[in-house]
Amino acid sequence: MESCDPSAGEGTARSPHDTKGRVYKVLMIVVLTAVVGLLIPMPIAGRAASAIGNLFHAPMFGFMVVIGLWAWNQLRPILLESTNGRRRLLGRAVAMVLAMSVCGVLMEAMQSLTSRSASIHDALANFSGATAGASLFVGSELARRQKSGPRFMVSVIAGSVAGLCLWWASKDAVATLVDVRRVTTQFPILSSFETDAEFRRWYFRECWRSAGDVGVTHGNRSMRVRFDAGDFIGPTLVEMHCDWTRMKSLCLDVKVDENSADPVIRLVVKVTDGAHDRTHGDTFQETFEIRRGESRSIKIDRDRIVAGPAGRDLDLADIRYLDLKLDKPSVPTVVFFDHVRLVW
Repeated sequence: MESCDPSAGEGTARSPHDTKGRVYKVLMIVVLTAVVGLLIPMPIAGRAASAIGNLFHAPMFGFMVVIGLWAWNQLRPILLESTNGRRRLLGRAVAMVLAMSVCGVLMEAMQSLTSRSASIHDALANFSGATAGASLFVGSELARRQKSGPRFMVSVIAGSVAGLCLWWASKDAVATLVDVRRVTTQFPILSSFETDAEFRRWYFRECWRSAGDVGVTHGNRSMRVRFDAGDFIGPTLVEMHCDWTRMKSLCLDVKVDENSADPVIRLVVKVTDGAHDRTHGDTFQETFEIRRGESRSIKIDRDRIVAGPAGRDLDLADIRYLDLKLDKPSVPTVVFFDHVRLVW
């Protein structure tokens, strides 16, 4: 960063015209990079790709704020030796953070036009990154004009604020990437629900999930699912290790809430492979009746799963989905699931 002091570098300073041209070129490059990064559709899909993309939001907006403040100070230098100059610098930082945050919200809204999905979390990550960038820029400018003791404190405060903002913006994406890896390293356990990121392996249709402390059979948590009244609704495991060829059985632990209005629920376990022809009978499905308040350890042997589709064998080398559905619950119902696994 160049000094904001207009008296610095006398005798070698560029002309105002050269300075403006250089600043505008930098701003144009940064804006084009941001537009491409935020609006162009991702070339790959999946949780890992989405998480990696989310990791770039905060650093990108932090960088844009730093460049924006640098450009502002190049075009309109201020003297930081005065109290008024330092206030103006802080005012510029706040204005730049707000402007970039509004820009981030607009960019999120525009993503629906480019086959990308808008996200409130991304908008907040943009704000956090902008705040981090402003903190680093202001801290750097102020620290350069302080004595050694105050300079250290200014640097620590600025770095702490920036670090906290970047940590908050990236923690979910990092947790997702860790869980993507655990899908492979935990196998043959398909889900044990020990982390919030693990719930994102599942898609929830007309039901709501949360961590539970009832029906726990592995680790410290279960998955509490509240099913609405409806037809064949429930969670679907959409991210898993697809090769089940070594399995002897599919197992899971289930407990029906003891306050359930229905005396008996009908849980349908469904397994779908890559050769599925999109008809109802071309999957494995088995229904289990479980009473109110009952805990059940369900075990489904390999041969029953393979023989599930009508007219062919299920391809255990290419499993795509595992559904845990309720068959027409008449009222909202709570069920706890834990330790979904394959047994070798």
